[in-house]
Amino acid sequence: MSDVTALVLSLGEPYTDRALASVRHQTVAVAETILVRDVAPFHAAFNHGVAQVRTPFLIQVDADMILDATCIASLRAVMTPAVGIVVGFLRDPLLGRIVGVKLCRTECFRETPFPESVSPDTDAVETLGARGWAAARALCWDSRHTFGRHEPDYTPSYTYAKFLVTGVRHHHRRNGEATRAFFRQLGRSTHPLAPLATAALAHGLFVEASGDLLDARRRWHLPPVIQEFDSAPASPATFRRRVRMGRTIASHPQSSVPFEAFSRGYHAGRASSAAGAGAVRSEHARLAAEWSVPAWVAAVGFFHGLLGGDEGPSEPARAFARLAPLLPIAERVEP
Repeated sequence: MSDVTALVLSLGEPYTDRALASVRHQTVAVAETILVRDVAPFHAAFNHGVAQVRTPFLIQVDADMILDATCIASLRAVMTPAVGIVVGFLRDPLLGRIVGVKLCRTECFRETPFPESVSPDTDAVETLGARGWAAARALCWDSRHTFGRHEPDYTPSYTYAKFLVTGVRHHHRRNGEATRAFFRQLGRSTHPLAPLATAALAHGLFVEASGDLLDARRRWHLPPVIQEFDSAPASPATFRRRVRMGRTIASHPQSSVPFEAFSRGYHAGRASSAAGAGAVRSEHARLAAEWSVPAWVAAVGFFHGLLGGDEGPSEPARAFARLAPLLPIAERVEP
């Protein structure tokens, strides 16, 4: 008999049946499938489900996941007595590969439930680590192996909200190297919404928020540029004009001094609202071509200025101070 329960989390997404079907088609059947529907935010849904699990292990399946047939068997094979959680990669149409699907030791997450924090899953895993439990990555961190697909409905509004929250979570975790690596991953993406995702991720680094933000029903303020990604341009000529304008504005001069680079990028972003999506695409392309720290800082400043940085002469310095913990120590020179 299987010792794994499938915990399926759904807010009523129209593709939830896809996730459930992928659980039924596993090469090793689960002992039980528990569907948690319409419980939010994320940490509350997960904890609610864990309380119902009767097996030693559970696999967290979000509504937008489609597991490969061998997923559960493969993750279960990695679980050892010292491991509290096994994480596998998923294929994603925008990011290419993401973390991921999680096989959890039930007792660990009864003793350490997900907290109501900006990043409840990673915070819980850090607590488990402090208590002596290991986290395993299947098959290994550098492997190209994946265990299923992550296929949400990547509309412009969903993409903006998702990556805005991701930016908030990255600031919360204060891991600058991981944050810059995530930007590089987006820079390699050819998905048409990758520029918008990059802009939202950058702006999210400056959004002050608390509590569990992983709730698809939460309504975020959507900037006007969303409308240009949400619909076709009024005419090809209008689109070409905005792209040309975006290229001009996004060619703001750079500096090797991080604060100067950030400030110049920020002011260029503030001045670029008329360029709209053209400016977002151009800055994304420019960042993808150069990955120095000053270039990244300038792009982050640009997107923050474009998407809602406050007016006033003190804003670049205030915003840069918030960004500084994500920079290498040698680059954290504030004005």
